[in-house]
Amino acid sequence: MHEAMGCLQAAGHLLENYSSGDEPDERLARIERASGLVDASMTVLRSLFGEGASHG
Repeated sequence: MHEAMGCLQAAGHLLENYSSGDEPDERLARIERASGLVDASMTVLRSLFGEGASHG
């Protein structure tokens, strides 16, 4: 669970530092990195819930 929260916090930090003055390529790269971190957190959560269901 901590890993998922860490990924979401990192994604939040990336997006908080988003600036309209950034170059378009930099903005896109920042959004793609944040999206990847959100996907990673979802993978972790799915894994945790899947494990919980199999042990229940």
